[in-house]
Amino acid sequence: MKITEVSVKKPVSMSMIFSAIMAVAIVAFLKLPIDLLPDVSFPTVTVVTMSSGTNPEEVEAKITQPIEESVGTVNNIKKVKSSSVEGMSIVSIEFVWGTDMGEAASDVREKLDLVTGRLPDSAEKPITFKLDTSMFPVYGFVLGGVPLSVSKKFAEDILKPELEQIEGVSMARIEGGRDEQVQILIDRTRLKAYGLSFDEVAKTLALENINQPAGNVKVGFNDFTIRTEGEFKSLDDIKKIVIGVKGKNIKKPVFLQDIASVVKGYADQNEARIVGDGEAVAVICQKQSGSNTVEVVNRILDKLSKMETRMPKGMYHKEIMNGGNYIERSIGNISSSAFYAFLLAVLVVLFFLKNLRSTFIIALAIPISIIVTFLLMYLGNITLNMMSFGGLALGVGMLVDNAIVVLENIYRHRQLGEDRIHSAIKGTKEVAMPITAGTLTTICVFLPLLFVKGVAGVFFKEMALTVTFSLMGSLMVALTLIPMLSSKLIQAMQIGEVKQFRIKPLGFFYKIGELILVKLESRYTRIIQWSLDHRKTVLFSTIGLFILSIMVSGLLQKGFMPESNQDRMNVDIELKEGTRLELTKTLAYQISEKISQVEGVQTFTAVAGTGNNFFAVMQGKTGSHRITGSIVLEKVETGRPHVSVIREKIRKILVDIPGIKVTFYVGSLMSSNTLPVEIQVRGKNVDEIYQTAKKVKAIIDKDFTKELKDTQISRSDGKEELVIKIDRVKASTMGFNVYTIADTVQNNFVGKTATRFRAKGDEVDIVVRLQEDQRLTEKDLKNIILKSPLGFSIPLSQLAEIKKGFAPVKIERNAQEKVVYVSANNAPEVGVANVVETLQQKISNEIVLPEGVSIIYGGSYADTQESFQDLLGAFGLAVLLIFMIMAAQFESFLSPFLILFAIPLSLIGVFFILFLTGTEFTVVVGIGIIILAGIVVNNGIVLLDYIRQLREEHGHDLFSSIIHAGKIRLRPILMTTLTTVIGMCPLAFGGGAGSETQAPMALAIIGGLSISTLFTLIFTPILYSYFQGFIIKRRKRKIKKKQFKLSKQGGLNGL
Repeated sequence: MKITEVSVKKPVSMSMIFSAIMAVAIVAFLKLPIDLLPDVSFPTVTVVTMSSGTNPEEVEAKITQPIEESVGTVNNIKKVKSSSVEGMSIVSIEFVWGTDMGEAASDVREKLDLVTGRLPDSAEKPITFKLDTSMFPVYGFVLGGVPLSVSKKFAEDILKPELEQIEGVSMARIEGGRDEQVQILIDRTRLKAYGLSFDEVAKTLALENINQPAGNVKVGFNDFTIRTEGEFKSLDDIKKIVIGVKGKNIKKPVFLQDIASVVKGYADQNEARIVGDGEAVAVICQKQSGSNTVEVVNRILDKLSKMETRMPKGMYHKEIMNGGNYIERSIGNISSSAFYAFLLAVLVVLFFLKNLRSTFIIALAIPISIIVTFLLMYLGNITLNMMSFGGLALGVGMLVDNAIVVLENIYRHRQLGEDRIHSAIKGTKEVAMPITAGTLTTICVFLPLLFVKGVAGVFFKEMALTVTFSLMGSLMVALTLIPMLSSKLIQAMQIGEVKQFRIKPLGFFYKIGELILVKLESRYTRIIQWSLDHRKTVLFSTIGLFILSIMVSGLLQKGFMPESNQDRMNVDIELKEGTRLELTKTLAYQISEKISQVEGVQTFTAVAGTGNNFFAVMQGKTGSHRITGSIVLEKVETGRPHVSVIREKIRKILVDIPGIKVTFYVGSLMSSNTLPVEIQVRGKNVDEIYQTAKKVKAIIDKDFTKELKDTQISRSDGKEELVIKIDRVKASTMGFNVYTIADTVQNNFVGKTATRFRAKGDEVDIVVRLQEDQRLTEKDLKNIILKSPLGFSIPLSQLAEIKKGFAPVKIERNAQEKVVYVSANNAPEVGVANVVETLQQKISNEIVLPEGVSIIYGGSYADTQESFQDLLGAFGLAVLLIFMIMAAQFESFLSPFLILFAIPLSLIGVFFILFLTGTEFTVVVGIGIIILAGIVVNNGIVLLDYIRQLREEHGHDLFSSIIHAGKIRLRPILMTTLTTVIGMCPLAFGGGAGSETQAPMALAIIGGLSISTLFTLIFTPILYSYFQGFIIKRRKRKIKKKQFKLSKQGGLNGL
């Protein structure tokens, strides 16, 4: 190749070119954003429509269904699901992966514009947003040591603005604490006695609390501005506001203090952030899309450090979440694995070559290929994350394969007496096409991965690209840098000469290693000779072993993604619907104390009550009866128990607490905060699907208690409520309407913000409501005073009937049908696919579905089925591409066909190593098998190509060429296999943060490549001998027929 010749003849120019590439690549590496996972936008658009005071049934009928029908016509929609809760409609539109989400969101907004006019007047304008990884928080901390009001004020007035000015921070959300307010607590008896109404009080306060300019006036030679000053300056000002007058003849003013108490207080609490044995205020930070998570977190920490001097005396901040820390440790763990893989690969090369110079030349291929990859990653807008960097660590051992082949061939020419320049050029040219083809067979398996749909395909796309980039870099190094360095450093010597090592201990070890290799070659020669003599035995034994491995595969647990041993997990605890916040907080304190004592738990924080967590609101998981806990674990490097072990310990503690439902959320790095097992019961009649869902849960509770945990139904019997049934005719005759009555009830119990109070730079709401002791019971509700426009007042009980009832908390829909979800966690060591398939059979046998009711199995099971189908297609395409490349190389169909047998035989090693290590068969393993297909064929290519050379160029017979080729190619095959296998061992067995994603893949490749290499050295030659023997016999028969025809024709001619 011309490029090789230029590299060898112009070493200075080539050195400068590589130095320039390295310099630019290092700069690119320093600019690469660092994150845990690729920065992707999930193909989901969510539409949120607020409608204050509307119950779930009305929200569904008047808001959710019209929106679903309108947006359902947008192109590329995969599914539409919705949730209707009190005062809010949430419609999620999931699109096919690969859809342009900018265009999709625009199309959704256009459809919403068409339907907005048909929504009720109470409905606000629908809001749309796209879901991406930047919506997840990256850092969180709590403030303590001072009263909650002080913490909240400091967080809102000082911290929030400062944090949101940090580059890369999109939002700082404040959780916990209570807002200060001035409360006007009305005495209903006095209000009635003076003939006043609630609205009159609120309106008077608003009208009295103003400062208003009134223009200018000229006084002499000066202009004076006119300003009416009436804002409240103290609580006394508020107390002395005249609300009305009393008396017939002599009018006397009625002051606010005559009918109400005016106090400073706090807004009703709907959430409490629990930390340890007390409440705290939490600050949760989110990053902007595309920002470097580690850098953003470091900026936040730096800002907090600088602001400590501005904090009130006694205040402290305590970290409760640090996304940057886990990312740094995960990337650091993969970096360590890559470094150890590099060292092990170099040691393997050194063991076989026994030459420091040649080992040094080959070792250069790894760092240079990786650095070139960083440059291509930067140009390809790929972040440095667990998937992309994991791809580099995965391919470290493969990066020396091309360099080994090139260097070995250069050695051979040096041994023939050729000069350094000529041997480097010719030796590289001879193997340029084979190593290019070999690299292409490995790279081409990654091409189908780009077509895998879903979250797995998107996340593993970056891994595929980085491995491809690194292999392309290794090929470039092998064709340019290796021959150039060889021409300068390699002398005419035999490979493996021990005399190069003047350090005696090294020489001793290498002599021992050489002795082992010689004996191995001798043993292999005897094995291959025996195998050729007993071909049927070898053939049927191999087939039997393959069948056994298929049977073993049926024993493997199967799932979507491996469970991540992360440093945190979430737990949802649900009490009886309607439980007051005070009781929920008390339980949260008890749970906090118990969980904090569990081994491996570092901190436990919780939000008792509704909270303002975005994802909780989106999932309808709100209410005073809920506790959302966040458990931060000790670092995995400390040797703490696995997250699944800690989870089970906590579950055993919580199961003893009566009257609660517990649900844990851990999942994989790529899963959302949902449960892996999800059974959708769909239909038109909500009562029928709810009863069917109860039957499904009953089966789980009866027969699957060991396999499934945290089973829950998304619908409950409903929330207790007091329903006000207004007599419309009676109300109308007395001057009332439904809106006026409902508004008065809400204002009396919830309160009404009349105006704002400013004092000492602070501004708080002035809220008017009944005294607390007059808004506690059903009787208090009945006694609410309604003032008619006709001039009289009556209690609510005279215009309405108040009944107790149950209202649905949430109404869900999927594919425009009502749905109830039955969800659960799979127990440790139980595969989602295995348990769902068993459960599916049980449900079909025991439940007779009502007409119009269907059951759909979603969650991780559906993701698993879809991903495995995509992977099967990708595997088939990869095998086809491999065959095409080999056929072009060999200019034959037979040899590539025989080499392809290495792929199914590699599955023997995959299934057995998964079974022996107890590893779940997941999408990660499936991708490992596809990658394996591109690797295992390379040994067969090397072996059969040399067999062909011996037969065609040197005239060897079939069996002798097989034996001789096996002996000659044994070392290079073992060398390339061991560099790949041993290079992946740190990734497979190293553990550490984030290792679960790459470890199963590396394990599958290790097992498959190890077994495949053994079968390539034995089974492939046997298969080759069978086919070649058949071809030889067929040729002989043709020759005999031809000779017979010729002899017969000659005899006839003689006559």
